[in-house]
Amino acid sequence: CADGHVFFGVATRDAISSAYLGEDANGWGFIGKAHLWHNKEKEKRSYGEAIRTGDTITLTLDCKKGTLSFANSSKDFGIAFRGLREHCTGDSFL
Repeated sequence: CADGHVFFGVATRDAISSAYLGEDANGWGFIGKAHLWHNKEKEKRSYGEAIRTGDTITLTLDCKKGTLSFANSSKDFGIAFRGLREHCTGDSFL
């Protein structure tokens, strides 16, 4: 998307499926303009860097640590979200 309105992330089965990732408490999203969203709020002013056409995005959900991280091509952006361990049960994530 030329405007950077592309979301990457995870959501539980209870997330609003017609909304963007992070619009409710059951989704955690990284928008292509270098921002994080959870529960309809920006979590950090900036995170990582803007996504461009041709970039390869890696998402890492570590259920043991309860963290979600992103990387762009070969650059690791670090931990984006913490506290997801309670959601890592059975088939809770889509």
